[in-house]
Amino acid sequence: LNPSQPLFCGSSFKVYVLAEFLRQLESGKVSLQEQLPVNDSVRFLSSQVLENVSGTIPASVALEAMIMHSDNTATDMVLKRIGADSVRGLIASLGLPDTRIPTSTRQFFSYLLGAPAGVDLGWQGVNKALEASGTQTRPIINDQETMVGSPADFVRFYSRALQGELFRTSSSLKEFRRILG
Repeated sequence: LNPSQPLFCGSSFKVYVLAEFLRQLESGKVSLQEQLPVNDSVRFLSSQVLENVSGTIPASVALEAMIMHSDNTATDMVLKRIGADSVRGLIASLGLPDTRIPTSTRQFFSYLLGAPAGVDLGWQGVNKALEASGTQTRPIINDQETMVGSPADFVRFYSRALQGELFRTSSSLKEFRRILG
């Protein structure tokens, strides 16, 4: 009906994070085997895979948890490693004007719970804020920390990504498709 209308996309933004990680893999900045830390600096709600994990896991496992299980801790681990601004750069380079991603899922929720823009309340802080208020204080679609995308942007992205236009190597495209399931 309104293909260019930005809508709350929730975890659907994670596909951009996966694509940017694989692009950085192609340029040698990251590795699928590198160990990413799992600890309270990235721990967050809705993490059915990594909820009780501490230590490190391979980046490949974090990518799979992020996409296959929508694990928010895994998402924040990957975003911390590659940088939200690099994902935003990919989005801009693809001409997706209606898409915005958060700095991290935890920073997004921190903002919704009343923290100032750009502030991450931390694992304990988010839990305390949820216990205190039990509800968000700001709208999920906002101009600070949000997860939005238009249907048209997603079509533009997938039509290019699934054909391999985003990647220099066939192995990256194969990994992209494999993780998407």
